[in-house]
Formats: sequence, C-alpha cells, structure tokens
Amino acid sequence: MKNSQQTNSLFLFLLSAFLYTSVAHATGPRVAPNMFTSNLNQLYALEYPPYISAQATEQGVLFELINTVLKQQNIAAEINILPSQNMLKYYYNQETALAMIGHDFNLSSRQQKNSVFITVLSVKEYFFY
Repeated sequence: MKNSQQTNSLFLFLLSAFLYTSVAHATGPRVAPNMFTSNLNQLYALEYPPYISAQATEQGVLFELINTVLKQQNIAAEINILPSQNMLKYYYNQETALAMIGHDFNLSSRQQKNSVFITVLSVKEYFFY
C-alpha cells in the first residue's frame, strides 16, 4: 500500500513537472510589440497625455516632434506607446531598443551610467488662482 502511494506520488510529481515548466510560470508580457512590425528600430514610450497619448489624433505633441526628427535624420524607427513604466523598462532591457521615452523611470545608478539622457521637450506648468 505504501509503495503504491509513493509510486503514485512520484508519477504525479513527474507529470506536473512536465506539464508546468518554468516557462509556463514566467512573469512579464510574452508578446512584444515588435512581433507585429517590420524589423525597424524600436522606441518605447510611456503614455504621458497630452504629450504622448494613444487616444490622441496625432498621438501627442512629443510623439509628432520625435517622428519629425527621425524622418529628417533618415532613421527608420517605430514608437510603441506602452501603458506602464514596468512594461517599458522590461521591453527596453529585453529588446534591442533604440530608446525609451517618458518622464521618470527610476533608473538605478548603474543603469543611469549606461544611458544617454536627451531632453526633447521641457515643460513648465503654471497655475493661476
């Protein structure tokens, strides 16, 4: 009886190890936006309305400015707008991305040393009341 239980337990363990691999338990997105595009340079942008917005007609002022500069420099690139900061950092680190665009990424000091920061648009907000 005990030997039968051990055999069943071993069989169930091996079956579960086969069916539930480590890849099945992986975290993070499994479908990258560049899977649906040609092999252009990829830029990843953080949703930052009204400057970058997927809902806007031209996808925002900053989006339009960056596309204009890319065209003038003859750089074939595509900007993907992502909804969260974690997704943007994930794709930037996992893919060979040209750049990431947004406001505050909370990069570590090591990541900051390996990055080049370019101020594309500087906005000051004033409130009157």
